[in-house]
Amino acid sequence: MIRMLLVAAVIVNSVYSANDTDGGGACAPPWVQFEDQCYTEPAYTPANFKTWSDAKDDCRNIGGDLAIVNSPHAQAFLTAAMEYEQQDVWIGLSNGQSNPNFTWTDGSSLNYTNWGREQPDGYPESTGTNPPACVVMMSIKTEAGKWNDQNCVRELPYYCQKPVDPSLTPPPSGGISLCRPDYITYFQGCFKYVSDDLNYDEAEAACAKDNTHLATIVDAYDEAFIETLMYENGHDSAWIGLRKNPEDTVYEWNDGWPVYYTTWGAGEPSGGEGEGCVEATTLGHWDDTVCTKGQPYICKYTDTSMPVPGPTSDGYCENGWIEYGSHCYLFVTHIDEVTRTWSGASVDCDTKDATLLTVHNEDENDFILRQLSKRSAAGDLTGPHVEAEGDLWLGVTRNDEGGFEYLDGEPVNYVNWGTGEPHDGQSTDCVVMQSDIVGHWATSQCGVVMKYGCKKAKLPVTPSQPKTEGTKQPTTSTLTTPSMSTTNIPGNPSVGLSAGAIAGIVIAFVVVAGSLASVVVWFIMTKRKSVPHSQFNDEAIDISGSKP
Repeated sequence: MIRMLLVAAVIVNSVYSANDTDGGGACAPPWVQFEDQCYTEPAYTPANFKTWSDAKDDCRNIGGDLAIVNSPHAQAFLTAAMEYEQQDVWIGLSNGQSNPNFTWTDGSSLNYTNWGREQPDGYPESTGTNPPACVVMMSIKTEAGKWNDQNCVRELPYYCQKPVDPSLTPPPSGGISLCRPDYITYFQGCFKYVSDDLNYDEAEAACAKDNTHLATIVDAYDEAFIETLMYENGHDSAWIGLRKNPEDTVYEWNDGWPVYYTTWGAGEPSGGEGEGCVEATTLGHWDDTVCTKGQPYICKYTDTSMPVPGPTSDGYCENGWIEYGSHCYLFVTHIDEVTRTWSGASVDCDTKDATLLTVHNEDENDFILRQLSKRSAAGDLTGPHVEAEGDLWLGVTRNDEGGFEYLDGEPVNYVNWGTGEPHDGQSTDCVVMQSDIVGHWATSQCGVVMKYGCKKAKLPVTPSQPKTEGTKQPTTSTLTTPSMSTTNIPGNPSVGLSAGAIAGIVIAFVVVAGSLASVVVWFIMTKRKSVPHSQFNDEAIDISGSKP
């Protein structure tokens, strides 16, 4: 019954006392405790999905209510528990036709929000005036846990919540882990939190002694997990494995994993003098900071095979588009064409099944700058197609937290800020490539009319559509989908287990866990992952500042 939520519970139970608000009480199974609240895991079987109203009634019938998320720490805990199913989940927030303001089911104040990009939007399928809307935590990997207002009659899983029972005593610790000692199992990775204050290079060297690296964060679920690790260990930030390569200024993971996800804080990545090493914070933001800073760190290893570079796409570009690597580019730079603000340019690219320009390395930045230079040099100075002067819109913009992100969700793993940038002035939330010799980036007001470029993947070649000869440009690599096969870490035990090993763990766990054994047996045999019960053995799993 409590399968995936226990993966998040492994974090909090071994160090729960550090953040226990009242020091007493516990949760009766199948409820799982975080701080002073108890939660039920959503029922992910479609037959058990409910509308928002029915979900609220069900939670109240069992002595609770739909979950009220009033802090980033509770948010991170619940998000991490969604990893295995990746299904939107109801929480206890809604509005009404007569009251457009969102309120919690218990009437408490809305002091914390975690809205997704361009949310709340009244859900697109609504046609009425101020229709009621209810809120889900989204499951999409790039915005996992973010809030989205939806039609209240959708049938979905849901989180129930109630206060801890002060008459109960937490059960004794005990648990299992499929990772090596001092590491914690979470989804397809093994993590270790270390409280020692080390600089970035020292932290990476300490992880290397375990034949691991500073942690790679592949999506918002991993991010939520490490936020909870930091919070429960009483720290605001920790080193992760992202660092700016000094040769090409691209942010890269130390273990070589592709950068699929970023979550930059206000004004980040700033690329300031002496900066380039990345820390994560309990507020869900990353900061590229000075590498000499001493702070805790997180190591990680995984049994999942790393994606390998694939061949450059054999697709083609339509007439008027320019080929570069695996993508096609269209530049709108003539005075008679340039009538677009940032949002107008974005909409125009969208009508072309493309996005505003994304730039992921110095070579691509130089390619775009060269294309602009060619057009300026060859432009008609008297006819209708005179080249416009000035800067070029890029697809990166400032989010609600002040960090920079691409509109289509691609990671921001490269920036080329000019002197004094990014500027934090009012309303300078959009980004341009300047028409200087190196194509520096700058922030700008979004309502200015500028040149822009669109970008999209090459069209696939079909038997009836031979590849056309496009402009030859240097190639870039695409990535294959990550393989689910497993590989052993050299000199260390693999995360994967044989059927015999699993059976042995199950038998041992029956002795220790008693009434919860059947749950764990079922989960291990179906998921082949470890999910300990709601209290854990510190010898098997230690996250309270373990030493290397």
